[in-house]
Amino acid sequence: MIKVNLREILEDKKMTLTELSKETGITMKTLSAFQNQKVESVQFNTLEKITYALDITVEDLITKVVDIFNISIKFEEIFNERSESGYFIITWWHNEEFYQNTPVQFKVVRENRENYKRVEFILDKFDDTLPGSLFTMPKIAYDYFERNNLFYNNNSFLELISYLLVQEYITEIADESTIYDQYILNVSNIVPVFTTRDISKDEARFTDVGNIFLNNKMLYYVNLTSKDSALHLKRNNITATDKVTANIESLSNTKFINFISINDDFKRDVSLIFD
Repeated sequence: MIKVNLREILEDKKMTLTELSKETGITMKTLSAFQNQKVESVQFNTLEKITYALDITVEDLITKVVDIFNISIKFEEIFNERSESGYFIITWWHNEEFYQNTPVQFKVVRENRENYKRVEFILDKFDDTLPGSLFTMPKIAYDYFERNNLFYNNNSFLELISYLLVQEYITEIADESTIYDQYILNVSNIVPVFTTRDISKDEARFTDVGNIFLNNKMLYYVNLTSKDSALHLKRNNITATDKVTANIESLSNTKFINFISINDDFKRDVSLIFD
């Protein structure tokens, strides 16, 4: 996002917009529209006159503001290791300020197999009585995911949700989990079987079909890793006695993930950026 700092600069220099208009020869209407970011574009000559009159650089006058979003998941307080269904809450922050909470309904199926546990989270169909859905989020995030077809499938919003969900479950409910356990997010109730997209110009040379049908991913298998990342510096393997968590670091190359940090209790915090 671009921010015009003209108002703050004029206040700092104890100068009015009227005085700047007389100094530069730029009309008050033009300056006011520029100051309030009501213009689609601005001429170089206009920027040159303003910066010269105020003895500043273009970088002082116009700055790029980076919107950083953070996202986390918590289970409702009554959810425990015996619960078969419940809610988890997706919390969004924007530039370190709380933005919104979104409740998501799910069921959980647990199976004890011969050498490991299998835990499958099944997202419920959207409930119109709830204040939002899984895809209720800041508009800039929604537009980004929609524009880049990243709501679901690999390196997507849903893949990130699956890892955050498993991290929270292991931390709060199943601390005894081992590297051999299997965690799955099932989204078949909320995701269409197919997605269509327009074919590219190169693809159009080989077909007369106007679009392509793509199979959507219904099951997200979450890789686990050592809860203490320093363990990898000591040895190459993880054993059944090691504490584990969701391997969120494996998503670090995802386009919209800006940074992954590890806090004091070894939980991974994720910050997002939408260019």
